Formats: sequence, C-alpha cells, structure tokens
Amino acid sequence: ITVVNNCGSSVLTAGAYTGSLLWSTGATTPSITVITPGNYTVTQTVNGNTSVATNATAAPKTSPQLSSGLTASINTNTVFTYSASSTVAGTSFAWSRAAVPGISNAAANGTGDINETLINTTSSPVNVAYVYTLTANGCTTTQNVAVTVNPVLAGCIINTSLASNFNATA
Repeated sequence: ITVVNNCGSSVLTAGAYTGSLLWSTGATTPSITVITPGNYTVTQTVNGNTSVATNATAAPKTSPQLSSGLTASINTNTVFTYSASSTVAGTSFAWSRAAVPGISNAAANGTGDINETLINTTSSPVNVAYVYTLTANGCTTTQNVAVTVNPVLAGCIINTSLASNFNATA
C-alpha cells in the first residue's frame, strides 16, 4: 500500500493486484481517500482465497484554521485590532482588505495581526471583509474575518422643550 498524506486527507493505494480488494472501510476500489488518521487494511481475494490483510497508516496533514473569532463590530474612526491565532503550531498569517464603498480607507494588506483605524463615511453600518491566508505544514487555508463598522451616532438635542396638551393636561 502506498500512502500520500495531503492537507486534510490521505490517499491509500493498493499495489498491483488481481482479483478483488476489500478495504477496512468497506471500499472495493484500488484507492481510498480518508480524512481520519489511523491504520487501514486491505485484503485481496482471488478465486475465493483471501489474502492476509496488509496495513498502512494514514496521517493527513492538518490544515490551519483561525481559532480567533471571525466577526467583529467597531465604531467608525476607532482602531480595529485583530490577533490572529490557530491551533496548528507554526502557522503564518497574511491578510488583505479590499477598498470598500462607504469606508474612506484605501485597500490594505499585511502579515500577522491587524491594527488599523477604519472610517465609515455613511450613516449606516458598513461591512468590511479581511481575507486571511494561513500557511502551516505545507497546507494553505483562506478564511474571512467580517467586521461591521458602525457610523457616527447622531448627537442628542439638549436644552429644548416640548409642550403639548394631552387630555387637557399640559
């Protein structure tokens, strides 16, 4: 059995054979793709005679994933700070952000953490997407971090009064 450990899966392939195959997964194909690490076996049956099981160990490479939150909300003109983290040791982080209508900031990119002030020029919340590219173990994963940038709140009216007559009561 040859084993190729890919990002998130392993492919196990039986060598040259005659007759039929039966894998420990129940598959009867020459190759199987598995996502769970562990030992897998295959037997060969020729003219009603079944061979001794041959085994191989699958060890799929772990694809990095962000373990820090994927959404945030901030007020306009305040610093957005995002600390990228992953459960896969040695992960490197790169990010990019496109220019977004309603946000005065130009497009940006960087590595590691995000630390930038976003300015909403509208009166409505604006959604901004940061695209993170994570690399570890020879595997690359892309994930989005969604940030809602809230506008400046309208000010309060102070030192005014309202007079009305409700049921003859001022």
